[in-house]
Amino acid sequence: MRTIIYSKYNQNRAPRFQTKTIICQDGDELYIEKSALTQEAKAHIDRFRNNYEAVKELYPEIVPVRAQFGDRYVRYPYVRGTGLEEKLKRRADSPDRLFEEINNVFQSLYKVNTKNRCEFTRTEEFVEMFGDVDCTGMPCMNPCNLDVIFDNLVVLADGSVSVFDYEWVCNFPVPEKYVLYRILCHFYDKNLRELSAQYSFQDYIEHFDFTEQEQERFRAMEDAFIQFVYSGGEPAFTGEQYFVPRIPFEELKGYPELVSEYQATVKRYQEAVDILHKTEKEYLLTIDRLNDAVRIKDEVEQKLHDTEDQYRDTIEKLNEAVRIKDEMYTQLVNANAKNEQIGEAYDRINEAYKQTSAAYEQERRNYQQIMESWSWKVTRPLRNAKRMLKRDSDERK
Repeated sequence: MRTIIYSKYNQNRAPRFQTKTIICQDGDELYIEKSALTQEAKAHIDRFRNNYEAVKELYPEIVPVRAQFGDRYVRYPYVRGTGLEEKLKRRADSPDRLFEEINNVFQSLYKVNTKNRCEFTRTEEFVEMFGDVDCTGMPCMNPCNLDVIFDNLVVLADGSVSVFDYEWVCNFPVPEKYVLYRILCHFYDKNLRELSAQYSFQDYIEHFDFTEQEQERFRAMEDAFIQFVYSGGEPAFTGEQYFVPRIPFEELKGYPELVSEYQATVKRYQEAVDILHKTEKEYLLTIDRLNDAVRIKDEVEQKLHDTEDQYRDTIEKLNEAVRIKDEMYTQLVNANAKNEQIGEAYDRINEAYKQTSAAYEQERRNYQQIMESWSWKVTRPLRNAKRMLKRDSDERK
């Protein structure tokens, strides 16, 4: 079941730009939906599709959230993380640290892709949106996303940054530093109470390396852009029921009870604002802690995953070692079997050798006995004579 948990109507804009923004809960899905309030604004919503394709690589360090597009509406998934505006607001009580942090953010996040850098060219679209301001010589970009204000950027658990809005995209050259100037204007307005207590807007903007010429031209461009968006829109409140008769302060002096009540009301209001301010800080701190907890959980899960991979790799290596051990054992058993066969053959050869040696020894002893016998010695002259006769017979032949 779809439940609307936040809504915002921009009826004070020009009719062709009037939109409605809602945050919806539908089951487990949480999303932001922006839709057209008028028939003229439908074309404005339809441009979102082209806007995404145009600026998805404009800032390599800022990733636009991919949206779903329907008839008269565009829908983003709700990105969970810490808003960059929230992170920077915690520095508002120390302006020096705040200015340093903003400059660091500009240097790290707002580097325009080289392929989108260009020189200034005066176009009809530029004049219509920003007035007839000459920005010749200023580094420009094309296209340009005017919605990369801090309030639209979310820092995710892994440290990456997403932008969930690209409603205002210019497809013509716009000075790079104008976008930074516009971001600073929005941030000052959102944190007016804290910043204006110590710095006027002029003192504030001078901490960010803008020349007088740049400030003058960017201020004119911002004024013209506001007029471009809101010209012809409806007032925020209309009708006499919204207006309360005002009593001059001088007349209140005659009414001490009213003055006392007014002062008590102001005091209660201030106390309520202080409580809200403190609660907001605690809320932001809690959000930070929750994001840190999510980050730590993700890191632990990653380490467990890495450990599991190492464990599996170790098991595979152990299994391989067992397999090699089994093969070596089998080869050793086979070698032992062969050694036993060789031993048996050797024993048989050795036994045959012993038997042959015994026979040889027996024959030798028999021969010795014959040689030493009396009959052999008595018949020796006869044997010699027989040999000599045989030799003479051979010689005659």
